[in-house]
Amino acid sequence: MNTRLLPIIVSHEFPGSDVTGDILEFVKAMDAYKRRYKRRFPAWSEALYVLRTLGYAKCVPGAAVAEVPPDPVTERSAP
Repeated sequence: MNTRLLPIIVSHEFPGSDVTGDILEFVKAMDAYKRRYKRRFPAWSEALYVLRTLGYAKCVPGAAVAEVPPDPVTERSAP
């Protein structure tokens, strides 16, 4: 059996790869929530609950998905 290993290429340049303090805070809060309630894959409603406990709230009326402006990070990385 041929077990030739392929080289692993790691790229840190992809949309969302720049982890900000807000992102890290949310990730830690979700991790704590999953451990506390033994939820390996929480539902979106649970993620929204965690966001709200962190103080996030909608401040403008919601837009349809097609109307959401593009993410500047994604647009910057696009070819």
